[in-house]
Amino acid sequence: MYKIQKGYLLKDVGRVVTDKAILTDVKDEDFEEVLITLRMSEIKDWAEEIDMLGLDEEDVR
Repeated sequence: MYKIQKGYLLKDVGRVVTDKAILTDVKDEDFEEVLITLRMSEIKDWAEEIDMLGLDEEDVR
């Protein structure tokens, strides 16, 4: 099973983020909106890692 997520490609660099605010000092026009396909099993693995680290929602932002 897969999850489709909107992302933003930083043009001329090839870096994709899910939130433009992750990268500072970048203009909106420097991004191209893209779709990212993620395996649900990968998302589950990330959630388990976060849980094992004992992080709460505030820590993972």
